[in-house]
Amino acid sequence: MDETPFPVLVPGMAVTPPPPLARYRAPTPEGFVRAALEEITAPGDLIVELGIHEPTYIREALTIERRVLGLNVNPLPLLWVQDALQPPPLPEVQAAFTRLGDLPKGTQPFFAHARALYLSRCPTCHADGVAEWFAWDRETQRPFAKRVRCPHCPEAQEGQVDMRDSALLEQFSPRSGPAYHIALGRAAPLDDPVRERAAELVALYTPRNLALLMDIIHRLPQASPNPAIQRALALLVLSALDLGSNLVPYNEPLTRPRSLRPPSRFLEYNVWLLMEQALREYSAHTGTPVGIAIDAPVGDTPLDTTLTALLQSRPGTHLLLSHPLRVVAPAIPTGTIAALLLHPQSPDATFWALSALWSAWLWKDVPYPVMHTFLGRRRLEWEWYRRSLTATLKRLQPLLRRDATLLVILPEDDPTILAHIIAATAQAGFQVSRWVACPPWGYRLAFYPDSRAATRAPGDQALAKVLQRRGEPVRSTFLEAVHLISTGKDAAEQMDTLPYLTQAPEFSTIAPQMVWFPTPARIARPLADRVEESVLRLLQSQEAWTHAALESAVYAQFYDELSPEPALVAACIAAYTDADAQGRLWLRAEDMAATRGAETRQVRGLLRQLGERLRFEVRQDEAGDIVWADAGTPLYLFRCTTTAVLGPHLLAAQPPAPTRRHLVIPGGRAALVALKLKRDPRLQQAVERDHWVFIKYRHLRRMAVEINQRADIEVYLGLDPIVEQAQVQIPLPWQ
Repeated sequence: MDETPFPVLVPGMAVTPPPPLARYRAPTPEGFVRAALEEITAPGDLIVELGIHEPTYIREALTIERRVLGLNVNPLPLLWVQDALQPPPLPEVQAAFTRLGDLPKGTQPFFAHARALYLSRCPTCHADGVAEWFAWDRETQRPFAKRVRCPHCPEAQEGQVDMRDSALLEQFSPRSGPAYHIALGRAAPLDDPVRERAAELVALYTPRNLALLMDIIHRLPQASPNPAIQRALALLVLSALDLGSNLVPYNEPLTRPRSLRPPSRFLEYNVWLLMEQALREYSAHTGTPVGIAIDAPVGDTPLDTTLTALLQSRPGTHLLLSHPLRVVAPAIPTGTIAALLLHPQSPDATFWALSALWSAWLWKDVPYPVMHTFLGRRRLEWEWYRRSLTATLKRLQPLLRRDATLLVILPEDDPTILAHIIAATAQAGFQVSRWVACPPWGYRLAFYPDSRAATRAPGDQALAKVLQRRGEPVRSTFLEAVHLISTGKDAAEQMDTLPYLTQAPEFSTIAPQMVWFPTPARIARPLADRVEESVLRLLQSQEAWTHAALESAVYAQFYDELSPEPALVAACIAAYTDADAQGRLWLRAEDMAATRGAETRQVRGLLRQLGERLRFEVRQDEAGDIVWADAGTPLYLFRCTTTAVLGPHLLAAQPPAPTRRHLVIPGGRAALVALKLKRDPRLQQAVERDHWVFIKYRHLRRMAVEINQRADIEVYLGLDPIVEQAQVQIPLPWQ
C-alpha cells in the first residue's frame, strides 16, 4: 500500500444531463475521473463503473485509452450511455423517424392517425387544430382545459375543453381494450404475483396515450433494422413514456416525481408531439463517437467470451452489461481491475418501478428478471442500498489489482448518502485514502481495499483540530462530513449524533450554520489566503497552464479537511489569469512581480501627493502604509497590497483610534475579496468594527486627479465600493 500513488481529486465541473428522463438524472462532474485515473492507472488498464448511468466518466476513461466495463441491471441508462458514446448518423435517425410516421395504420399513415387522436377546436377562433395537451382532474378523471395549435392563430391557444373533446375520449375505454391488455401483459403475465402492482403502473397513462404508445413501440422494429438506429428511436420513446404519463403536473414546475400518485391536476401531453420534440432535442445533443464498443452478448454467447474480447481489445474499448454482478464476476479474471468507479444515487422506488415497466415494454423479448423485482418494490431505502453495495464490493475484492482504487462521486451535500457510503465501503474492507469536499457538488473520495486499518469516531477534539488547521470558520455540515468519514463502518449509526457535534464548549456559532471558536488560539492562517498564495506561486512557476492542470495542482496541496470549495479555487484562478481561445491560462502581465512593485510605488506616490494637496500631514510608517494626519491625529490610513490576502490586515489587532483604514488593491482582486468577505464572518465583522474601506488602484488614480478638497474624500470613497460595507449581499455560487 505504501507504493500506491495517491490520486489527485478535483471537483470537476457539473454537467446537466440532456433528455431523455433528465428529471430523474443527476449532474455529473466533468474532469474528475480523468484527473484521478491519469494518476493511478495506465493505458490499457481495466476500469469498472458500477451502476453506470451517465456517459461522462466512461468517455473520460476512453479518451485516455483505458478499457471500461460498465454495469447496471437497469437497461435504460445503458441505452442513453451507449448512444452518447456511439451515436448513429443523425440523418439516418431522422429518416427512420420519418419512416415510422409513414408506416400504415389502417388506410392512413401512422402520423396522420396519431394527429387525429388529438384533434381539437381552437378555444379562440374555433378552427380545427391539434391539442398539445389536455389538463385533467385526478378526482373526476376528466379533462378540464387544453392547449391547441391552431393553423389560423399566431400561437397555441389555451381554454376549456368542449363536447367534441369529450366525445373523442369515448373511443378509449379505461382498463380494457387491446392496448391495455398488451401493456399489462408485457409487464406482468396473468399468474405473476406483481400483476396488481403492474396494473397500477399501467394506469398512470390515459387510455388515449397508452394506445398510441403501444402502437409506436410495436412499430419501432419496422422503422429500421439497424440496432443503433433502433436504440436512438427508443430514446425518443423514453421521453414520450415519461412526459406522456399522468405524473406531469399542471401549472407547476416539472420535477422528479416522488411517488406514483398523479398530481391532483396533471397534463396529458400529445404523445406524437412529444416524439417530435424529443427528436429535436436529440439532434441538438448528439455528439461524435468515442472509442470502440463491444456488443453485449446475445442468445447463447458465453459472457466470458465477451469479457475476454474486452480484455484483449486495444485500449479505448468499452463494454456495457445489464447482467447482475453475480453473473459477471466469475467471468472476470482475478486481479485485473485497476479501478472502480461509483456514483451512487438516492434509492428511488418510483424511478425503478417506472424503469421496470418501460423496460418490459421496450424489450418484450428480452427478460430482465432483476428489473422485474422492482415492479413490486414500493420503497427503497439507504439500508437496502448499503447492504447491496457492501455485498457488491466484497464480491469484487478478489478481482482487484493490489493497487486498485475505488473512486466515489457523491453528487450532493447529503450526510445520509455520505454516511451509508462510508459504512458500506468500510464493511467491505475499503478505507478512505483521500477526499475533497466540493459544495454544492458533494464529495469526491478515493478508497483502497485495506481491511487492516481501524477507524473510530474522532470526537470534538479532532474536529477542533480541523478548525485550527483551516484557520477559518466552516459550515457545520463540513465538520459533520469529517466526522462521518473518520468513523468508518459505524458511520450510519452516527447520524443521530450529528446535531450535537458542534454544541460542545469548544465551539461557537459565529453565523447561521457557521462554526468557530469562542476564543481562538494557535490557529493557522486562513485557508482562503493560503489557497490564493498557492495559485499565485503555481502561476509564477511556469509560463502557461490548462485550467484542469492548474486546478489539479491546487488540489494536490489542499485535500481532506483542507478541501477548498470550488468557488474559492475558481475565484483565485480568475483573479490572476488571462486565457486564450484554446483555454490556456497564464499570469496576467500586470501581475508580474516587477510590474506590480512599480505600480504599488506609484500608488503610494499618488497618495502622498493627494494628502499633501489636501493639507494633511503625510507620512509613511514602517509597514509602508501611507497615513494622513491632522494636528498629529491620524485620520486616514492607506495600505497598498497586490493580492486579496485579507487575514494579516483585517484579523490583526488594531489600535483604538479614529483612523479610517483603507486597503488599496488591484481591481482584478475585487471579486475574490468579495467572496472572502462573504464566506468568512470574521472578515465582515472586522470591516465594520475597524472601519475598513476597499479602494481599487484605478479608482485611486481618479481620486488623485479629481479631489481638491477634503469634503470630497468620503463622496469619492462611496463611488466605487468593492462591496456594500454595511451588508455584504454578494451571493456565493452555491447559494
